[in-house]
Order: sequence, then C-alpha cells, then structure tokens
Amino acid sequence: MGTSALSSPQRGQKFQARLTAISNGPLLHVDYEGDGRAVARQDRNIAHRPFNGYWLYRENATAAQFHHAGRAFITTSGTLLVADADVPFDAVPKGRYRHQAWLVPKRLLDPHLPARGGPLSVPLSGRSGVTAPMPTSCRMRRAPTR
Repeated sequence: MGTSALSSPQRGQKFQARLTAISNGPLLHVDYEGDGRAVARQDRNIAHRPFNGYWLYRENATAAQFHHAGRAFITTSGTLLVADADVPFDAVPKGRYRHQAWLVPKRLLDPHLPARGGPLSVPLSGRSGVTAPMPTSCRMRRAPTR
C-alpha cells in the first residue's frame, strides 16, 4: 500500500495481518486488520508509487495517532479521515489496526471540494462533520398511528 513500517517486531515475534483490496475502475477499497506497528508513507514511498488520490479512511479500532500535512490528530473508532494520499504521513496505533480505506482519484473529488491553500487533511469525528449526530429538530419522526 505504499507505506513502510517504522518499527520491526522483536526477534521471534510474529507479525500478523489481513488485507483485502478490491478495485473497481479507478476506485480502490482496502479492508485491513493487523498487529499495531508504527507506519509511514514517506517521500521515497510516494516517489516510487504516487496515488494521485485522496484516502477516505474509516477508523474501526480503538485509536491511532496521525501526523499528516503538518497536522497532528488522533482518530478514534468511527472517525472518517479525508487526506491527500501523496502527502507524507505517519501513524501509530493504540493496539491493533482495524480500518477501511477507499482511494479515490483526485479528479473525481476535486470539483466538489472548496479551494484550499494546502494539502487536504480533514479528520471528521463522531462529533463533527458528516458523522456528527443529527440535531433532534432534524431527525425524522414516525408518523402517528391511527
């Protein structure tokens, strides 16, 4: 996936992971679960395999700490992260990794995004953005029964 491990397992310690990747035209979906190791996508990884896309990353594990595009933030279960896939990052999980990610070409999303001064890096927690709880006044109500 164009990343490098920042830490190696101790001698004799096994690393276990499960990765499922499905592509459909220009889109790629990845479902990943694995032992927690710090990882990074560095300039050399990007030069070797540029993605020219955005990651839509959904955290399903307890938490992970990210550094991306000059920002530091923590994703928790349910966080949706929208990030430029060709900007260096590092991630350190708290425990195991468990996430889903979609790689979407920039040409498909750029027309729908506001102009910005730098790379895209937006974590949307369960309390903000599209994953926020809906205000009570906006929720659909059941029609009364007769």
